[in-house]
Amino acid sequence: PDSLDHGLRLLVIGLHGPAGVRVAGLHPDLRRCQVRADIGPPLAGHADARLGLVNASPAPAETEDPLLFDPGHLLQVEIEIDPADWDRLRYEGRELHQILGGCADGLFDYTQFPASVTVDGKSVPDVLVRKKGLLGSLSAARPSLKIDIGYTQLAQRPLGARRMTLNNDRQDPSHTHQCMSYRRFNAAGVPAPRCNLAHVVVNGRDMGIYSHVEDPKKPFLRRAFGDDSGRLFEGHGSELADGFIERF
Repeated sequence: PDSLDHGLRLLVIGLHGPAGVRVAGLHPDLRRCQVRADIGPPLAGHADARLGLVNASPAPAETEDPLLFDPGHLLQVEIEIDPADWDRLRYEGRELHQILGGCADGLFDYTQFPASVTVDGKSVPDVLVRKKGLLGSLSAARPSLKIDIGYTQLAQRPLGARRMTLNNDRQDPSHTHQCMSYRRFNAAGVPAPRCNLAHVVVNGRDMGIYSHVEDPKKPFLRRAFGDDSGRLFEGHGSELADGFIERF
């Protein structure tokens, strides 16, 4: 109850399951259990934003190239990683009991591996790459990926990107559902990540088309809410439906 008095932000970042809408978010310092949560002050100028569906600003961050999430632009992403590290990365994953077994069994972190990345011809030699995915998108052949470019110098960041999330669209061969859904949410004034497509190559191997999705981190908060204070919530295996709400 106290959390509602301090302003709770719920952001739509996906479509999932029988409830239709998955409500989630993220706070980078909290990495335990099925939910990452913390409470912050109310949103300035939004006294009634306790369940936080406020208008998102379409303006990108000042250091960001508009092409980074331009829906009409296909990003070209080339990753070079030690082949042994790549094999370790792509075979990592959670077991079903870790996903559905509750907090005690849900602790899991993917391993980050050093790599280099080239985005639209601009190369960054020192980045971190890891696999991503909960269950349905897990794949050893075409893993979804997260690329952390955040600790490099600002001038080195390709298109101004601090991090990149590349979803393999394993459950959507059309590569349209995620970007289309997020775009509709943003058009309706509901804060949601931006999204476009990327052509991904790893160690010279063509991995095909991925969805490139904006991470719900501080830059997202600044764009969507006008400031990056407060907290975001993320529920794993959670839904606003009977039998799932308690998993937040």
